[in-house]
Amino acid sequence: MPLYETISKIKYGTFGGTALNSDLMDGTNIAEVVNNDITLALFETYNYLPMTDILSILSIALIATFLITSADSATYILASMTADRTLFPPLLTKIVWGFLMSAISAVLLIAGGLDALQTASLVSSLPFAVILFIFMYAFLKMIRHEPIPQRKVRRQKSNNNIQRRGPAL
Repeated sequence: MPLYETISKIKYGTFGGTALNSDLMDGTNIAEVVNNDITLALFETYNYLPMTDILSILSIALIATFLITSADSATYILASMTADRTLFPPLLTKIVWGFLMSAISAVLLIAGGLDALQTASLVSSLPFAVILFIFMYAFLKMIRHEPIPQRKVRRQKSNNNIQRRGPAL
């Protein structure tokens, strides 16, 4: 199991278990807050732990790092694809793509909040899913027409020769 998955499972198990334990044993209302607004789940759990401020600052820093690196990767890929697929796209192209992605996200967040942003992500990924299914079909079709490798044919011939000679005495 990759390291990232292991760390994520430990993190979710620890904080989720802490929230459940606090609700069941201490009478906190973390589950109620989460039902109203799921984005507050982590920070509401921190309210019942020591070093709340430090944990909150670390979490915000990690979330910001994730968002920044994801946005940087996306702008690099988009700029690379629009700049004749070069590995070193011009800085201006990356800045334009970064601005466009930020503007679209901001408009969607202002217009309809997180739900609008999630809906737009889902709708924009649907055509890509269709393309992936077409690729899977083409790949399976290609594999069916692939000739049998020569190693397998040689093995079959040697097995047939052994069977014709019979067992050694």
